[in-house]
Amino acid sequence: MSFAEQIRMESEMDWSEQIDVQREQVRTVGGVEPSLNLCMMLINQGKPDGVDEALQTLERLIPKLARLISEECADKLRVPANSPQEVDPKADNQLLQCLYFVSLANYKQGSFEKCIASCDKLLRLLPTHHQATGLKSLAEEGLEKQQIKEGAQLATGLLLTGLGALGIGLLLKGKKSL
Repeated sequence: MSFAEQIRMESEMDWSEQIDVQREQVRTVGGVEPSLNLCMMLINQGKPDGVDEALQTLERLIPKLARLISEECADKLRVPANSPQEVDPKADNQLLQCLYFVSLANYKQGSFEKCIASCDKLLRLLPTHHQATGLKSLAEEGLEKQQIKEGAQLATGLLLTGLGALGIGLLLKGKKSL
């Protein structure tokens, strides 16, 4: 199964019940893991409001995780390193998940440039992240198609404007000859 097919299949599943259970866990237990799981479910469900909710949650988690990552991870992201007693051994992995989910959410919203930027950040941390590599390729294809479509729309608009101007010119010319 291709990566694109896997993404499509996950969007077609009914995530409603699982999302309700996970929301309750986030509300009662809290923490990064339950929040990441909820975000994954919301993104996979593919509903625009759920993807927006996931993105907002992830954007709040990233700075918290950045304060807990290892020195090696901080170096790769080009951010100040944390003192060893502040480092959480799970934070590096959670940050990778967070960045991947941000990339996936942006892809599902059609924000291909943001998706590519998030994938690049993730691949700077872990160059062998196959999902990020596949998602980046899909986003690059989507961006290319989007640019072609926008170019075609612009060309059509210019053509119609030119035809309209030509029509007005012919009308004015016809009035002068009367």
